[in-house]
Amino acid sequence: NERLVNHYLNVLDKLDGLLLRIAKRTDAAEERGIDVSEARAAINKANEALSAAKTAVEAQAGKTYSIQVTTEEGLKAEVIKARQALHKDLVALRSVIKGAHEAVRNAAAVLAKAIESSPKPKATESPKSEKNDN
Repeated sequence: NERLVNHYLNVLDKLDGLLLRIAKRTDAAEERGIDVSEARAAINKANEALSAAKTAVEAQAGKTYSIQVTTEEGLKAEVIKARQALHKDLVALRSVIKGAHEAVRNAAAVLAKAIESSPKPKATESPKSEKNDN
């Protein structure tokens, strides 16, 4: 449990850093006059998803899976029950992490689409100077 919780916290930190870079790119695009309202909405959704995922990881970190041994015959059943509970919780946590990852990916895609669909500045030709060959 501890190993996977630490792994998921590292993943969320990386996603948070990525979202920060996407937000900086959004600010730069807005300065260039590109409409980034959809990208900002996607970034807000991604921030909410990351917050929910961090809360879920912290809740998982606080869980313990104890095994009550009363008889040796019941030991195997208790261990299986505790392992299944841990597995079920980790699968649910993985789903939340994937949702946060997808939200960050969507924010990047929406920003890229906004930048791509923005009108490109037209190239202007500089006036050619005529040289006299005298």
